[in-house]
Amino acid sequence: MIKSSIKYLATDKVRDLVEDNNQLLLVLNRFRVPFGFGERTVCEVCEEKGIDCPTFLAIANLISGKRFSINEIELPTLLSYLREAHSYILDFRLPDIREALVSAVHQQRLDDVAVHIIRFFDEYADEVHSHMDYENRIVFPYIEELLGGKPSGGFRISDFASKHESVVSKLNELKDIFLQHYVMPNTRMLNRALFNISACGEDLVSHCEIENLILVPAVEALEKAVCATNRSQNS
Repeated sequence: MIKSSIKYLATDKVRDLVEDNNQLLLVLNRFRVPFGFGERTVCEVCEEKGIDCPTFLAIANLISGKRFSINEIELPTLLSYLREAHSYILDFRLPDIREALVSAVHQQRLDDVAVHIIRFFDEYADEVHSHMDYENRIVFPYIEELLGGKPSGGFRISDFASKHESVVSKLNELKDIFLQHYVMPNTRMLNRALFNISACGEDLVSHCEIENLILVPAVEALEKAVCATNRSQNS
């Protein structure tokens, strides 16, 4: 069994990681690790599934509030993970929240507040789509060009970092509308909606931390290495 204060290691059993923090089920899903890993260790599962183990451990440790290292991060593995996270949030998590919200408010009555809630959420979902679309179209391809030794003259990862604002605060505003202003029975459907909003908020916080604390520093180091290589070749 893992002690909560100790970071995860390659020799730990995957089952113990999940028991220590069930949020890691999402990490396993985004690395496309199926259930049925039995008593296998992190190293064994990563080797079996072709996953870079240091990258997996960095993400798992960060999400669990433990010490992590980015010294051996493999950027292609990290990009694959982030793309899977985008797909999960945009294609599953946000539509599921909207469905629960619509069902919850329509069970009672369709008044101005209910209409405002749905409109507020739709505007928020559009912001998240725009944010992640920018990463998919601009940021990730830029990193892949860097990995191929081709620096882009018009973009730096610091541009992304300076504009990378959290997309979580509006979800908290939406919860406040329910908890403070929208007088309605505390139904099971409403509880489902609020629970999903909270879970999505936690997921997005972790997602932003992975990008800020793992992706950005790793790409900054790559930028320096590529620039240094190009200078030496041109001198």
